[in-house]
Amino acid sequence: MNITERQEQILKAVVENYLEYGEPIGSKALVDMGFSLSSATIRSEMNELETLNLLEQPHTSAGRIPSHKGLRYYIDRLMHQEKLSREEQNAIDAVLYETVTGYDALLTSASQALANITELAAISISVGTEEVCVKRWELIPTGRRSALVVLITDNSLVRSKQCRMDVDLSPELLTVASNMINEKLSNLPLSAVTPAFMQQLAAGFGEFAFIFTGIFVAMVELLNELREADISFEGEMNLLINSGYEGRQLKDLMEFFKKRDILYQILQKQSKDISVVIGTEESKAHELSGSSMIVAKYKVNGREAGTIGLIGPTRINYKKMIPKLEYFAREIGNMITKSLENEENNGKE
Repeated sequence: MNITERQEQILKAVVENYLEYGEPIGSKALVDMGFSLSSATIRSEMNELETLNLLEQPHTSAGRIPSHKGLRYYIDRLMHQEKLSREEQNAIDAVLYETVTGYDALLTSASQALANITELAAISISVGTEEVCVKRWELIPTGRRSALVVLITDNSLVRSKQCRMDVDLSPELLTVASNMINEKLSNLPLSAVTPAFMQQLAAGFGEFAFIFTGIFVAMVELLNELREADISFEGEMNLLINSGYEGRQLKDLMEFFKKRDILYQILQKQSKDISVVIGTEESKAHELSGSSMIVAKYKVNGREAGTIGLIGPTRINYKKMIPKLEYFAREIGNMITKSLENEENNGKE
């Protein structure tokens, strides 16, 4: 699309006015803002931008607001992203590094912190992918005939499931089972742990296979859970007091939060480290007609491990929220990576 530099400056001014105030703006107001052009010239340029579907006129006598296409043009080409100050980074660090350790707890706490700092809703998604590796298994006795089966992945994700047995479990018996399981089923990508693999594993236990049936069942259930993405929301109440929604938009959004499979599909399509998804046109979800999502991928040991993001009205202050989200994602990845390194170092001592 070919638009002039002058048209870009007018479009930028209209978008930023809309994001801050939510109101249309006319040519005279732009002159008052300091544009060294006549009102008639600006009005002519705004008409051209409307012809290009970059601006809209909500009412006949009103000024213009950006269209979806205009907002996308602004984000991709005109927006000057603000840099986080050292004070803002320190404030985020203070919240993040006081969170509880452990993958799931860290993500929940980070999402809560992100929602509080941005006053929007925050979302976190752990990767449900074959790329995750099974690091090790632990079997913890919880009763005479019960045990906790614990699965730990290479990105510090922990899943556990209680199982019951038909025989008494001695610590020695659990140690034997744990050693045999980890000998065959540790440091393996999830893609390699097929049903056939698990059948072979059980057969390899020989006379112990029947005794450990409950453990095998719990292991299969945990592996299946690991293949599914874990999605959580924080800060929905922020949206209830946000003035950026009109009519049924907020009610539709709250309904959308229940459709986690659709949300996951939307996020799976985002290939960039950070993406902005605007409204229904880009999300293909009618419930997001008045909303935008900003999502960032975080990495552990250089590999994608999940997504953290923000959901709010289309009038999100993108140039402020994007750097905050980028910083959150980077620090979450760093924290998990360091946690894994410390765990490995402790294991070598």
